[in-house]
Amino acid sequence: MQSKNKTTLSYVVIVVLFFVLFVQVYSELPPSAYKSMQDNAPEQSIFKVSTVKIDTVEQKGDNVFTRFEEKITVTCKIVKVLKTASKLKKNTKIQLGYSRYIHDPNSTFVGPSAIPILEIGTSYTGYFRSLANGTYLPTAGSHSFIEEIKPTSKKQKKLIK
Repeated sequence: MQSKNKTTLSYVVIVVLFFVLFVQVYSELPPSAYKSMQDNAPEQSIFKVSTVKIDTVEQKGDNVFTRFEEKITVTCKIVKVLKTASKLKKNTKIQLGYSRYIHDPNSTFVGPSAIPILEIGTSYTGYFRSLANGTYLPTAGSHSFIEEIKPTSKKQKKLIK
């Protein structure tokens, strides 16, 4: 009887080790993780999107899945600086660059949400960092860009100011 329990335990340990060592599992992060990334972003500002360029590249998997990488370049104008390590100033034009991955809908991929594609003419609060080449990268994953609320009445405009 004791030998059977040891054998069963051995199988359980082997299966658990297999998943821990060989299976990549990604999941959505908790809200507190995104909040921490936003708080620690060296650059925080409100900006308005001028242009969006998307280049899509297909990446073949190992017969398990195919995914597409979207390389996104956004040109925007800083409306208000909330925090800056690179000395950003209001009315400065900057470029944001990032990639997002679109997985085959038939795959079993589970993971964090993709960074959204920003809309031209829309204002966002952004959390990012500066690269040496002058491009800025999002720092809080899918929570790097929060669309600004658009007031619809005079009363709301007063509350937002």
